[in-house]
Amino acid sequence: MPRRVSKANGSGSSPPRALGFFSKSFFILGNVMWKVYIIYSEKIDRYYTGVSEDLPCRLERHDQGWGRYTKRGIPWIVVYTEEFDSKSKALKRERQIKRRRSRKYLENLIYK
Repeated sequence: MPRRVSKANGSGSSPPRALGFFSKSFFILGNVMWKVYIIYSEKIDRYYTGVSEDLPCRLERHDQGWGRYTKRGIPWIVVYTEEFDSKSKALKRERQIKRRRSRKYLENLIYK
């Protein structure tokens, strides 16, 4: 909801200030979808959960060895994704998944 910003001289309030998502880049790029993803490595038989707005680029970084955890499991395969309209919602869901700390939970999520 837009905020009212009062003027310093007390003559009333100015129009609501534009929020960040009304910037030019929002209209040019459209609505960016954030993804929670689970990737799997056959090499180390492990799953990894993460968040990204550009999943193909992020997967490429995993496969190039950019991350300390994912470096030893190259190549990685995307086995599950969920889309969210905001980064905060995606991060919240990622935390929910990671808190379970259960391989069985991940496999139920992936193969349901």
